[in-house]
Amino acid sequence: MFLSSFSITSLLKASLLFFFLSSSLPVYSQSFTHVHLRSADPEASAEWYQTLFGGELRDFSGGMGSVAYSHGNIATMQDNGLAGSLEGGAIHHFGFAVPNVPLMLEKAEIMGASIELQPTQGILSNQIAMFRDPWGAKVELLEHPTYRGIHHVHIFTTNSLLLRDWFLEIFGGESYPQDDISDLKIIKYEGIWIHISESDQAILPSRGRSLDHFGFSVNDMDDLVARIRESGYEPYVIRPARPGSTTLLMFFEGMNNIHFEIAQFNAL
Repeated sequence: MFLSSFSITSLLKASLLFFFLSSSLPVYSQSFTHVHLRSADPEASAEWYQTLFGGELRDFSGGMGSVAYSHGNIATMQDNGLAGSLEGGAIHHFGFAVPNVPLMLEKAEIMGASIELQPTQGILSNQIAMFRDPWGAKVELLEHPTYRGIHHVHIFTTNSLLLRDWFLEIFGGESYPQDDISDLKIIKYEGIWIHISESDQAILPSRGRSLDHFGFSVNDMDDLVARIRESGYEPYVIRPARPGSTTLLMFFEGMNNIHFEIAQFNAL
């Protein structure tokens, strides 16, 4: 099983780091924007998440939907035939902070989710759980009294140190020492934590799968594109978000076959 290389103990410790670090974290120019999920029915899946977690359901256009939260958006797009095959993909799951993990997990199950991990007690009474939505994406629930929204994106790789260093080189961020969590690396950006874990299995591209990509906004697209190219990767499209828009979008597949969407708002 793909999750076998990532212990529940490490998952608990990773979740707990959030509670100890969240009150004194700096702000970066690279701001998290969204996770983008594929499903056979993007409208239904967006409405499913809005029903589950609340948030603001955005207008649909181009076969895509979005639900906005205080910490990032959950966006949906059309399945291309691979979305049900999440296993082995570079992006394993995303985490969402809620006030009560057992109640939220029960609600998700009633709504058609399958349970991957029952509520698990952590140190200081923190709880986590995990489910798979009806379209195949995995979500980890983390209990917190005030934080609401997407908490982290969790990536699996065969070399967590190398991937962490690549993230720091391309996107900046702040890396935290993990003490005895030897296989787990954590990087903080504005609005999101990136968790990176070791896997002993081959990593498949995230593009086209249930959890297709996630996104950042940046202040200087040209600078980021230069850094991406210097690291050996190439954007496959750079374009306005829509005709006449001042928002510039860039897409690329980087290290570990991770698919990214980058936005520069109010670009000239």
